[in-house]
Amino acid sequence: MFVEEMDTDTGNVKPLLFEQYQKLIAQLGKRSKDAILPVQIACFTGLRLGEVAGLTWQDVNLEEQYLTVRRSVRYNGATH
Repeated sequence: MFVEEMDTDTGNVKPLLFEQYQKLIAQLGKRSKDAILPVQIACFTGLRLGEVAGLTWQDVNLEEQYLTVRRSVRYNGATH
């Protein structure tokens, strides 16, 4: 449902509309509630999911309201 938002000529992905974001969160709520927070962080900060997966509490400054991206996690299909 969300893949159709890709511009096949340039390979650029269009940002989700807020309505699409709401549908995505609702769908995740039915399947895996643990996936909601990382997707929310990615959508509202512009981070890639691998960057979100690499975050630790040391990277989050709640008082000053900013995140520091120090690492990115990449899925390796060969080693899982």
